[in-house]
Amino acid sequence: RLAGSGDLTQLIHPRGQLPSYFIQDCQTPSTTLLEVGEKGVWFFCRLEPFYSGAGICLWIAPEMRHSKEALKAVEEAHDRAFARFPVLVALTKNEKLYRTMQKIGYHLQGFIPHLWGEDGPNTFSLSLTAKQWKLGESWKKKGN
Repeated sequence: RLAGSGDLTQLIHPRGQLPSYFIQDCQTPSTTLLEVGEKGVWFFCRLEPFYSGAGICLWIAPEMRHSKEALKAVEEAHDRAFARFPVLVALTKNEKLYRTMQKIGYHLQGFIPHLWGEDGPNTFSLSLTAKQWKLGESWKKKGN
């Protein structure tokens, strides 16, 4: 489903799209969270520990992106992540997603050139601390 949606190239570097790398990346010590519906997996979140925090990689199927179920899955994934890690780091080349991440509390740390190839777009580097997540309770109540 992820590949069929066209989102795979937005979420994972081309090297990581090879099945052997993708499966390897989802093994221990990473944590993979999934939500499955009638059409298959609609929510995927991988947490990859490094230093005292974790990298977060998250995908929601296009038809679920603005649903209450998706919001709940995002909240639960972050709550579970912050039960283990004090900070999350996310990378995206998608400016629309970057803006959405800011709404839930992520802070821009900078841009990384050439991460998606020499001619590729800049990659946004973002972080979110457990404290910032807790401060964001107001957006959750509003349902943004």
